[in-house]
Amino acid sequence: MPTRPAYHKPYVLPDTPRVRRADTRATAPERGYDGAWAKLRNMYINRRPMCEWPGCQQPGEIVDHIQPVATHPHRRLDMTNLQTLCRSHHGVKTARDLKR
Repeated sequence: MPTRPAYHKPYVLPDTPRVRRADTRATAPERGYDGAWAKLRNMYINRRPMCEWPGCQQPGEIVDHIQPVATHPHRRLDMTNLQTLCRSHHGVKTARDLKR
């Protein structure tokens, strides 16, 4: 008797190249996410491990820039420009930022 449900796995011919979507963004270090950022991110999430969205009680997973690095590069490593968010609230904030 099977222990898990069946899933669709399309047959791929051997030696068939897989088509991947081209990522047109710059690399993470080119966008400002380098060793200095990783150090600051780890320090910040250790200090504030819960999502900072009003009313949310979920553990935070993402350290987010309140003012995006693309528009405010001078605030990239500014702790007052950071917030810890859970994945769902980070998605809400990112979608809101993209509409602007």
